[in-house]
Amino acid sequence: MSNSYTEEEDRISKALEAYQSGKNHNISALAREYGVSYWRLRRRSQGLPSKIGNQNRLRLLTEA
Repeated sequence: MSNSYTEEEDRISKALEAYQSGKNHNISALAREYGVSYWRLRRRSQGLPSKIGNQNRLRLLTEA
């Protein structure tokens, strides 16, 4: 993945830590504070994986 994607994922991780620690429960405010997409942060807070963690769904179940 590109550097910008991994940098954004790092910012999302930090925002999620702040969200889960109780520092701030406003996802919109956290997204603005950390400079990340609201929708991406919202999906991560609901437990959906990132692209990096979701590579296996693209693999074939059987050998071609």
